[in-house]
Amino acid sequence: MASEEGSEQLEEAGKMSVPSRHDVFDIFRDHIETWGETPGQAGKRERLKASIWYLLPPTLLAIVLAIWRVCIMNLTPFLTGLTVFTALLFGLLILIFNTGVSLQKDKASLENAHNVAKMIADLRANISYTAMVAVTLVMVLVLAIAMNPASQPIPWGWTIPLAWLGVHLLLNLLNIVSGLRRAFRNITT
Repeated sequence: MASEEGSEQLEEAGKMSVPSRHDVFDIFRDHIETWGETPGQAGKRERLKASIWYLLPPTLLAIVLAIWRVCIMNLTPFLTGLTVFTALLFGLLILIFNTGVSLQKDKASLENAHNVAKMIADLRANISYTAMVAVTLVMVLVLAIAMNPASQPIPWGWTIPLAWLGVHLLLNLLNIVSGLRRAFRNITT
C-alpha cells in the first residue's frame, strides 16, 4: 500500500503543469505586493510612489524618443548581451528559491533572522517579475531584428517599447540589488 502511494506521488510530481495566463498575473501581483506593507492610506501612498518610480521614468523616456523619432542602427549586440543577462537572472531566481527552501527546512535559523524569510519571498517575487520583463524585452528585440533588414536602421516605432522595457528592467534590477543589500544588512546586524 505504501509503495502504491509513493509511486502515485512520483507520477504526480513528474507531471508538468501547463502554465496559464493566471501564472503571469500571479507574478505581477506578487511583485506589486512587495511595493509596500503598510495598511490603509499610508500603504496606498507607498504603492503610488512605487508605481511612479517604476512606470514614470520609462514612460517619459519613451515619449521623448517618440517625439524625436529616434532610430537604432544595430540591435544584435543588445540581443546577445540581454540573452546572457536573462539567463543569469534565472540562475539568481533558482538560487533564491533554494535559499528559501533551506530556510524553511531549518526553522531554528529563522528565529533571529530579522524578517529574512519575508525578504527572501520579496526577492523571489521581484526576480521573477524582472526575469519576465527581460524575456519580454528579448522577444521584442528578436521581433525588431527579424522584421527589419540588417543594413537599415530599426524604425523609430520599435525604439519606444525597447526603451520602455529597458528602463523598466533597469529600475527593477536596482530594486533587486537594494533588496539583497537589505537582507544582508539584516542578517549581519
